Amino acid sequence: MANVWAIKSGNWSDTTIWNTGALPGNGDTVAANGYTVTIDMDLVGSYAPAAIQTSNNLQAGTCQCHADGIWYEHHTCSPGACRRKTVWKPADVRVENWPASSRRSCCQSGDFQYQPITLCDGGVTMANVWAIKSGNWSDTTVWNTGALPGNGDTVAANGHTVTIDMDLVGSYAPAAIRTSNIGGTAGGNFVIASNRQIGDASHTVEIGGSESTTTVITIQSGNYDVTFYANVTGGSSTSAYGIGNYSTGTVNVTGNVTGGSNNHAYGIANNSTDTVTVNVTGNVTGGSNNHAYGIGNYSTGTVTVTGNVTGGSGNSAYGIRNNSTGTVTVTGNVTGGPGSAYGINNNSSGTVNVTG
Repeated sequence: MANVWAIKSGNWSDTTIWNTGALPGNGDTVAANGYTVTIDMDLVGSYAPAAIQTSNNLQAGTCQCHADGIWYEHHTCSPGACRRKTVWKPADVRVENWPASSRRSCCQSGDFQYQPITLCDGGVTMANVWAIKSGNWSDTTVWNTGALPGNGDTVAANGHTVTIDMDLVGSYAPAAIRTSNIGGTAGGNFVIASNRQIGDASHTVEIGGSESTTTVITIQSGNYDVTFYANVTGGSSTSAYGIGNYSTGTVNVTGNVTGGSNNHAYGIANNSTDTVTVNVTGNVTGGSNNHAYGIGNYSTGTVTVTGNVTGGSGNSAYGIRNNSTGTVTVTGNVTGGPGSAYGINNNSSGTVNVTG
């Protein structure tokens, strides 16, 4: 049983109009929440709800509050986790994450008709957030929650293309960015076409991993400098890179880079056709499948790693493969994995420098 409400107008049979991301069913109390919902299916059997109403107060246990001169969004606790919900009033509400000073004092007076909430996990809110259409990251209508992702959130493209048009730092740095199916559809892509920063010294973002079935972040052709505070991992499908770089700018990664679990699923694929610099401060490791390199360098530029480089557990899962005339410089130890999974494979006339 659950309280279920619409987050936009549309057909009852469309799972994206519901706050749960699923169709209402037995035991659910369903509210229009100010929207127009067309009942385009028979509400029988497992799809028959307990009640249908037009109220907007189903978020009992949530609150809206004002502290430090800023309006904060609703949150509600579910077993084991907290999930951010959409704010519907006032119309000009500013969506922010809760500051530590307000997490437990906010809403104690019972602002509006809402009751105080109990925050989970020490006051850190976490949610699965996914795109419901292609568009810009900064557009709240792109997201199933109706709000921008923030700290603790796992964000998925859900089969769409989302342009990261803002720096994902501070309260806007998510916990993870993936192309998994948490919203019901695997795949999609996040693209960068400007100078950007993802994560910061206080917020390390997990990019990619086994849940990702396509390249997670593509830095498009152009001259863009992008900085990541992130651990970057290749995905679970062929050529599903954690980061695919086609820019001629500089890519800086503070964090570990690891190959994925399928063929050629590199942690980072440096595919620029021109001189480019990739700097990694962290360890680089090959993946668990054939040719799942930690870094595949196909550029004439420079790859610099301050950290250890290790071959993976897959066949020829090199820590780094230098497949061009570029230069690879490692300050750290280089170790091979099982079989032919070399720490570094220099498959070109490029230069490899190792201090370790």
